Amino acid sequence: MTMNNWVASYHEWLLTQPLQARTKDAYYQSVLQFKNYFQSIGIQQWTQIDQWSLQHWQRQQTTSPTTQRRQLLQLGHFFAYAQQQQWVQTNPVHKMKLPTAQPTAVRPLTGAAIQQVLDQLAVTDAQQLRTRLMIELLYTTGMRAQELTQVKVLDVQAALQVIQLPKRVVLYDDLTATTLKEYLTMLSPAQVYLFEARGQQPITRQAVWQRVKQAGRQAGVADFTPAKLRASFAARLQENGAPPTLIQTLLGSN
Repeated sequence: MTMNNWVASYHEWLLTQPLQARTKDAYYQSVLQFKNYFQSIGIQQWTQIDQWSLQHWQRQQTTSPTTQRRQLLQLGHFFAYAQQQQWVQTNPVHKMKLPTAQPTAVRPLTGAAIQQVLDQLAVTDAQQLRTRLMIELLYTTGMRAQELTQVKVLDVQAALQVIQLPKRVVLYDDLTATTLKEYLTMLSPAQVYLFEARGQQPITRQAVWQRVKQAGRQAGVADFTPAKLRASFAARLQENGAPPTLIQTLLGSN
């Protein structure tokens, strides 16, 4: 089989996987770029790819370590498929020391910007109330979007204004408590997760991001995201004199 045959087979398989369309396309395009590069240096078979050819590719790159890491992981996904098809015995990416991803600082939102978004979400509208509660919980607790999706109704201890997460307890303020109380009155007694999709399944992380970003756009606040709400929670603690160790603990960071 030619390199093109492998890529075509991988692409067909990718299309059957439960991934977002953009993710599938990113994996496919990355493998195509690798194929073109390797062919440009005289490699005509995927079985010729080894640790040394990957290191050669890496030395030619001018992109950030984070981008290189992502591209190598995408290539590793391709070779994992090739192993599944028994085309190769080993995954050459596994022999690589991947570049360390460089964390990018997330700039917090101003309190005024957050309030601007909340002001346009009516508590009398069920969907807007749902979005408002998501934003308030992300901002007042510092939860990650993924953590928010896993919160169950029984995890909420309203009397204490706390939510029990798997590895820590988070507190929320009085305003959030009022919103949460109103939201809970709307839920079905059979609801398991605080924010559910169909079939008593938790809402996805992507859905949380979409709702939050859409609320920001509608209020005219650019780049309004769960990550920025979490950063704003940390910034507020820092402004109030909280020590770094306490902030890390409240964020659930190592």
